[in-house]
Amino acid sequence: MINKFQIIYLIVENIFKNKYIIYIYNKHSMVEVDKLLTAYKRKQQKEKERYERLKQNPEFVKQNRLRAKENYDKNKNKKYERYQQNLDLERAKSSFYYYLKKNNLDAFEARYPDRFKMVEDKVNKAREKLVVDQEE
Repeated sequence: MINKFQIIYLIVENIFKNKYIIYIYNKHSMVEVDKLLTAYKRKQQKEKERYERLKQNPEFVKQNRLRAKENYDKNKNKKYERYQQNLDLERAKSSFYYYLKKNNLDAFEARYPDRFKMVEDKVNKAREKLVVDQEE
């Protein structure tokens, strides 16, 4: 059976993609949370409409591209460094999804026990974090 917290967490995962709503749920009632979610959806819709209007303006497009290029130039090494630091984990996840798609996880565990252990540890850490978030 799904409790109220799990419902809120699913809403969070689908809409907010962050932990802020969990705090709101602990502090407010379900009715207030519904109002907050409705307000958030309205705000997102208005921002989308505003962007649709602005992207017709060539000056806005030019400024946006310039800002994006500056951000890319400033941070291009960070992404490469992060990839290099997590290279083993990325390979493990890639292999995991390959064997998952082939519906043959036993072969993955037998062939790459170290990669399987990495993926398993990552999943366990995520579960522990979820439990800690629920307790707060």
